[in-house]
Amino acid sequence: MNYLNVYIKIVNNSKNKDRNGYLELHHVVPKCVFGENLLNEDDLVNVNQDSNLVYLTAREPFICHWLLHRAFPKNKKLGLAFWAMAGMVNSDQKRYTPSSRAIAEARVAANNARKIAILQYNLEGNFIREFKSLN
Repeated sequence: MNYLNVYIKIVNNSKNKDRNGYLELHHVVPKCVFGENLLNEDDLVNVNQDSNLVYLTAREPFICHWLLHRAFPKNKKLGLAFWAMAGMVNSDQKRYTPSSRAIAEARVAANNARKIAILQYNLEGNFIREFKSLN
């Protein structure tokens, strides 16, 4: 499955629909990866310009962050953004409540995003081995 194409379809469909009810403002190119040229930023000068903002229903922002995480699984920032979306609640509970499977995947994404590589060198400065950290 091409997760990025599905993400783009959701975003483009939201631009073409007349929506009402509970909506959330979503950045098409997320703030956390703006400037990294992960997504098409050709016409963007600022992450908050109108062409980069869309209104999505309660469920769609969560799905979009999930898709972006799956499209770029090694990007730590998108993994943490996905985890943040999985744990968000608001006072009037209009926000989408994800499934336990989605929360579990978000937890793994957040744990992987927090890991750093531990490099081992000998006394002469030659690389020996790489270890993954626990946190």
